[in-house]
Amino acid sequence: MQALSWQEKIEGACTAQEIVGIVRDYLASHHYEIARLPAACRPSSMIDAADVGAYTLALVRHHVEIVGRKGDFVHRLTAIMVLANTKISRLLATTNDSDGAMEDRA
Repeated sequence: MQALSWQEKIEGACTAQEIVGIVRDYLASHHYEIARLPAACRPSSMIDAADVGAYTLALVRHHVEIVGRKGDFVHRLTAIMVLANTKISRLLATTNDSDGAMEDRA
């Protein structure tokens, strides 16, 4: 049995909090690479979906600044964070149904 990729784990998650946990595990598994990143690219606490969103934005901003220079790990890290943030957004998207009650659109 082949282990799931980080992307597959995120795509298979059913809750935002589950994704936050996957992101924490991903970050922990790359702590040496993260330690070598510029301070602006190092994550702070990863407690909830808002933290995933804030960190994703910081990485995207930095990624745009360094494209073409030395961003191989930053590129991979940014891709994971963007995927996690996108999946969280889909999971948290809600709409009113015909009865006025909230329903999950994910």
